[in-house]
Amino acid sequence: MERLSAEIELVKRKYPTLQSGEGNQWLMIAEYPLPQGWNQEKTRVLFIVPPEYPHRPPDNFYVDIGLRIAATSQMPSNYSEGQSPIGGQWGTFSFHAEVWQPAPEIEKGDNMVTFLIAVRLRLQELN
Repeated sequence: MERLSAEIELVKRKYPTLQSGEGNQWLMIAEYPLPQGWNQEKTRVLFIVPPEYPHRPPDNFYVDIGLRIAATSQMPSNYSEGQSPIGGQWGTFSFHAEVWQPAPEIEKGDNMVTFLIAVRLRLQELN
C-alpha cells in the first residue's frame, strides 16, 4: 500500500487531476489531454489497480464514452462502449502491457507512470 501511495504521488506531478477511489482500487485522471486527431480535446482516463499490483499491471483503460477518430467519426480498434467499472457509461480500450517489470525502487522499473506512458502511446495511434 505504501508503494502505491508513492506511485500515486508521482502520477499527480504530471496529472494533478488524479483521483482515487475505494481504497485506491481505481485511479482516474479527470482531465486527460488527448493527442490531436480525436473528436475531443480531453477525456477522463480510468484504470483499475489489480490486487496483485505491482506484480501484475493494470489491464485495460477506460475513457469517456463517445471517443471517436475525428477524421472518420469511427470508433478506434480494440475499443467498445458500455462498460461501467465504477458506474456510469465508459468506453473501454482493450489494452495489455506487453512487458511489465517492476523493481523494488519505483523509478527503476515499471510503475503507474510507465503504464500511463503506454496509454499515451496507444492514444497516439488513432486507430
